[in-house]
Amino acid sequence: MGWQKQVLGWWCAALLAPATAQQIEFPLSHYSFEEIARHMSVAGRRVSCAPEVRQRLALIYLKPRSWREARALLERALEVQFRRVSDGDWILERDPAIVGRERRLRERLARALEEQAAFQTRLLHACLDSKVPADRAATHLVRLRYAHLPPSAQQAHWARLRDEIAHAQEMPLKAALRNWRAYEWFSSEFSRFHARGRLQEFLRKYPLASFGFSEEERRWAVREAQRWRERWAPKLGHAVLKTDDPLEAQAHLLLYLGQVARAWMPVWALEVTQSQLRPPLRAREVLARGQLVRVQTLRLPPEVAAWLREDPSGLHVPLYQAEDVPLHLQIRAAWSYNGGYAYEIAVDFPRRSWIPTSPLPRADIRLQWTPADAHSHFQLLDRAWAQAYTAAYARHQQLLKAPVAHAPLPLEDLEWLGAFAAWAKAYDQEIIAEVYEGLQVRATFGDAPKENTLAELLSRFLEPCLLERHDSVWVLRHWGAFVRRASNPPLAALWRLERAQGSYGDWQAFYYATTSEQARWLLFSSIEWRPPRLGAPMPMYLSERQSLGYAWIVMAILENLPEVLRESLWDGRSTSAPLTALPLSKRRDLARILREWGIVAERLAPPPQAPEAPVDTAVVEHLWLVREQGMWELAYGKPEPSEQTIGGFRGIAGSFFVTPFPRPLVQTPTR
Repeated sequence: MGWQKQVLGWWCAALLAPATAQQIEFPLSHYSFEEIARHMSVAGRRVSCAPEVRQRLALIYLKPRSWREARALLERALEVQFRRVSDGDWILERDPAIVGRERRLRERLARALEEQAAFQTRLLHACLDSKVPADRAATHLVRLRYAHLPPSAQQAHWARLRDEIAHAQEMPLKAALRNWRAYEWFSSEFSRFHARGRLQEFLRKYPLASFGFSEEERRWAVREAQRWRERWAPKLGHAVLKTDDPLEAQAHLLLYLGQVARAWMPVWALEVTQSQLRPPLRAREVLARGQLVRVQTLRLPPEVAAWLREDPSGLHVPLYQAEDVPLHLQIRAAWSYNGGYAYEIAVDFPRRSWIPTSPLPRADIRLQWTPADAHSHFQLLDRAWAQAYTAAYARHQQLLKAPVAHAPLPLEDLEWLGAFAAWAKAYDQEIIAEVYEGLQVRATFGDAPKENTLAELLSRFLEPCLLERHDSVWVLRHWGAFVRRASNPPLAALWRLERAQGSYGDWQAFYYATTSEQARWLLFSSIEWRPPRLGAPMPMYLSERQSLGYAWIVMAILENLPEVLRESLWDGRSTSAPLTALPLSKRRDLARILREWGIVAERLAPPPQAPEAPVDTAVVEHLWLVREQGMWELAYGKPEPSEQTIGGFRGIAGSFFVTPFPRPLVQTPTR
């Protein structure tokens, strides 16, 4: 029997030993997904990290548990999978089912954004087409823009739109849009005489026909003046419109028609410019890239071109020109995070040298995806997704009632990630939370009462982040991750850089870990972090995030310069280098990046009515990398020696950007 007991003991030990060896523990810290893969590489398992998740970051605290349990928790909380590739080989990657779901949600959101961005255009078309019944047009527009609101709010919007459309359909609005410059002149003269109480003198001096109004516009003013009291006085209700003089009433009506046309001009201009963009701006691409900019020469109707040039007098676009006008424009579409979610399309001039007095053409869509409001928006994207969110929100509300969620945080005024980590450490709570840069939290002001608790912090989120509990682990899930993850920002590379000394090797690691598209995100993203993390003085017009995007271009240049010249620039022994020193293939690569980013195209933009020039290797060969007074600069043309500083420069033909990075760093971690 003794030998049997001994064999049994060995057998039990053999079973228990692997279980003990597979215990997984994550001390409280931030982990890149590459670090998670290394952490899970135990007991003969080799876990690699798929490229598409290498830049993702998570805050984790897990006590010792089996590999199988840790795997299940991480997969559920971070929406990934550990897939077995072969004996002993695993890969940490995105769950294909979740990838497909997020793609579908983004595509539906993109379609919804494009439809809403066209809302004003469709409203204008309804106002211009008297054959379309106003109530039917209003019904369609409410479904387009206000379907997420309660029925009572939808009804109020329907009544407003119906009246607005019916009112505009009785006007010669199309003629007024094309004749907007006549209304500018008329309004200027009318206001000048009216301010002095000399309106009758104005009417005697200037016959209304002398301003260039069409016959259709004048007939409309005469007709409407005759039924002034019953039709217009109650609707307009302005004191200066109360008159018994038919001619004065006509003047007021034409003034009002001009104001209506002026309000619609940006909408018309935006429609015309968008229709000519090639390739067109697509919301799906904007969601993924944060911002798209098209700088193109378009041929526009003279009325639109004159409006964009703010040229009522015909200085640039003759008053009676019939031919289309070529105009060099910049059209920008952006997806931003600023007090909610916002999708914006705007038209402007590259390097505009004047402050516009007229509103520039733009469409601005704002979405409120707070935890309490997100369901109504998700309902329009996917009903099953919205139902799942509703159930998760109810569980979230219950979890917020837990005593530990109302326990005081050890420190005040922490940003959300630091507060969550401090809470986990203070109360020994296991947590998993994926990191999203610049997560929006409603600010509190002045002496507003505020509990310094996790529950209070989560109640102020402006994004749909909900608390979950799995076993003993608290999980913070972002239900808007399908747009947050689309741009794949370089969070892991930034996290490592924040904790580095800023040696050339550190910046080199940042450069090679970050793709061109991720560096572009740094430049164009709307997300800001405060206070600064890298401890460098910044120009007042430049954010730390933007400066890191430019730093990536500086590193792309430095890495491909001859070694002696690169080291001389880094050490400060040289102050400039021509980009002709780059190999031809690298000059082509840099030209492609500058085109994709739109940096040089915007700064080298020709006058508004001149043709555009391509950004190619010939442009790159005129560029210089300059280092002066702790700043890097990409300059067009050879710098001239400065008389004010030794080794400095003055008189650069054109400067595309200035950035303090790359440089040695002062660690000021805030998370």
